[in-house]
Amino acid sequence: MALERIPFVLRGVPGTVTVDYGVNDDPQRWGYHLLQLPYDFQVSRGCPVLRATVDHPAEGYGAALGWIQTVETRSPEQQDAFVDLAPQMVGCGSPWLAWAVRPELFDAPSTAHPEFSFQAETFLAYTPDCVITREVKPLCGFSWGYEVRGGEPSVLPLRLGNLDRWASAQPLLSRQCPGWTFLAA
Repeated sequence: MALERIPFVLRGVPGTVTVDYGVNDDPQRWGYHLLQLPYDFQVSRGCPVLRATVDHPAEGYGAALGWIQTVETRSPEQQDAFVDLAPQMVGCGSPWLAWAVRPELFDAPSTAHPEFSFQAETFLAYTPDCVITREVKPLCGFSWGYEVRGGEPSVLPLRLGNLDRWASAQPLLSRQCPGWTFLAA
């Protein structure tokens, strides 16, 4: 696993996101054995595992932040783009993959499909009035993912500082999260 740091500024005060990203070489360590997957959890070996943590001096409501992630997947049979949510949150209309005071993001996607690609655009974001309105503004971001060719997964490189990708994510976010406003970067 490799560590990368991304600076950001929240309400005039600097902070840092630390991204720990690499190859999933131990699916049990990451809890795959606890999931009720329709395939053997060991298939996730070789796919990516990602953890992003937030360091900022704000506390309480001032540190209420969230992670938003859009994903594009492709296989020979299908292509899809979606706002990524935990399965139990699908359909709730919220854009947050994770939301808390200085939230940590964890993701370790996998598939049993022999030909597949997964490309994620991930953003740390906040609501300017903390928790009152459904307005979201990005702070920083990164891109990551993986491909499976001939049943063999390979992790794509982490690309930092993708706030320019926020504008292209806004139409998908607005479509899948009606009632929310996604402010310019």
